[in-house]
Amino acid sequence: MMNSKIKRVLIFTFTIFLFGLIFIYIGLRVWIWTDANKYAEKASLQFKTDKTEALLILLDSEEYTLKEKNKAIWALGVLKEKKALLKLELLYTGEECQHDSAICQYELRKAIHKIEGSLRGPLQARN
Repeated sequence: MMNSKIKRVLIFTFTIFLFGLIFIYIGLRVWIWTDANKYAEKASLQFKTDKTEALLILLDSEEYTLKEKNKAIWALGVLKEKKALLKLELLYTGEECQHDSAICQYELRKAIHKIEGSLRGPLQARN
């Protein structure tokens, strides 16, 4: 009798814990996507064009800091903007990051991988 009760409590606790983790994961994904989308929307309003094009214009502009350009690269990756892939590949040198003087190569690599993964599909992205 006691063994059965403990089992039910453990199963219930594990189920609540699992749903909690799923809820947190989904919440974080939505939060990240929303933040990236807001940054892209802000650029879109400023440059009066679509989000992808606006972020690409921001990357080419001398008026923006490296931090702002790195955030644009991050947003392009999070939003998986396929139209940005060629530009990001051209900016990627594969060298070590020099955050004080150049765009973050690590952020570029992450964005490229996210976009390429969405182009290949779920099965091919695993290879």
